[in-house]
Amino acid sequence: MQYKACYIDKNQPVFEVLPYDEFLFDANASSVQEANFIIHRKLVNYDYLKRREKAGIYKNVSKIKGSISTFEDDDLKDIKNSSLYGYGSSKRQMYMINEYWGKIDVNKDGIDEDVVITYCGNQILSIEENTFGMYPFFVYTPFLSMDSIAGKGLAELSENVQIIKTALIREILENTRRNNNRKIFYKIDDLLNPSQMVTNEQYVAVRDSADINNIFAPEPFEAISSNTFTLVEYFDKENQKVTGISDMKQGVRPQVENQTATEAQIKYESSNSQVQAIVQNFAESLKETYRFLIYQNQKFIDNSQVIRLINDTIEVNPSDIKDVDFDIAVSQSLSTGTEETRRRALSNALAMMIEIGEPRYLTDKMRIRNLMAKLLEESGLKDIDNYLLSTERVMEQSNAGNGSMEKANTKG
Repeated sequence: MQYKACYIDKNQPVFEVLPYDEFLFDANASSVQEANFIIHRKLVNYDYLKRREKAGIYKNVSKIKGSISTFEDDDLKDIKNSSLYGYGSSKRQMYMINEYWGKIDVNKDGIDEDVVITYCGNQILSIEENTFGMYPFFVYTPFLSMDSIAGKGLAELSENVQIIKTALIREILENTRRNNNRKIFYKIDDLLNPSQMVTNEQYVAVRDSADINNIFAPEPFEAISSNTFTLVEYFDKENQKVTGISDMKQGVRPQVENQTATEAQIKYESSNSQVQAIVQNFAESLKETYRFLIYQNQKFIDNSQVIRLINDTIEVNPSDIKDVDFDIAVSQSLSTGTEETRRRALSNALAMMIEIGEPRYLTDKMRIRNLMAKLLEESGLKDIDNYLLSTERVMEQSNAGNGSMEKANTKG
């Protein structure tokens, strides 16, 4: 059987999210670009290696000895050693390949070149030039650190607090379990058959001379100290200081009703400042990513490109961006108001744009249309095309109006 298939090749960058255990870097570097080397490792099967060799990317795949892989989870080991899912086939054997990004004197001329070396075990599969001129890796972290490329995550900052809180909750649960399953003490001399105490028999035989009220005694009840819950609440507050996520912000804390408006506002703004810092750190990382994309466009684009941006087509000529030092600025903000507050702000902005902005040429019909569309969406109306003209119609009317104005000026 024969068939025809159509494939579309795209020459464009693709960003992938790397698991933390696949990303290795120079521990002495303070940033990715200052590192002496970066290693990206991943698990692949033999079929993947042979396909890459057939495409001319890898070489010497057949010289790889044995199955070189690393599993940290015992479940994965069991799956690997099992014939289930096809893991018994040699083509499904897992191999750990490493992509080394760094500087090495490959041709022995005394000058280090930017190279990418892919190897598996002791076998080199490919050596190629790093045409990017930099490391194509970017770290997004909520909290920057002066002594670590990866920075610090929320889990790291709250780890110690969470360990203590977990220990306290475990003690509370253990105390509850013991109180719900208290031991029974009894006088063995007053029982005819003591083994009945450890069986499921409904009745226990006692001696006639025994005092039934003094034979059995339950284990004393151990009440949980009120300081324990106070301590748990204290560590909850410590976590909220670190993460910026509080019960009050989520509207799930009934104690807020007992607070004054000023107190609630201070706590709300304090948590917002932490979230604001996290957003800003992500924005700075995003800036470096866009700087990399601009640099690659300057380096590799050799013909005009047409892109679509804000419902408009823009032609980018290589000469327009060649040898231009771009200053990148990323705007970031938090929307902390309620829906009613946002709708009120949008309505006020729309009135100002119509009364002041357009007559003084501070805005145009397209931006007014976009603001009205945003206001309708905030009001819950998603079918805005039923209420507003399309962006194309607005552009046509705006261009027609500009043409009429220029014609009138020419006649004058």
